[in-house]
Amino acid sequence: MDHGGDSQKQDREMEGERIMGREDALSEMMQRSGVDDREFAKYLRSLEVRIARIEAQLERDK
Repeated sequence: MDHGGDSQKQDREMEGERIMGREDALSEMMQRSGVDDREFAKYLRSLEVRIARIEAQLERDK
């Protein structure tokens, strides 16, 4: 069993959770500050792309 790989995967997952927490806080701030809906939708799409890349990397690293 590759414990180093498991540890790296856990580290990446924890970093992903931290990033998502920050992104959630940022999106809430953007909504409260009245950011244009189109800008916000564009921002959310960029997040979806980043999340998909992270998920794909995690799958490859399994």
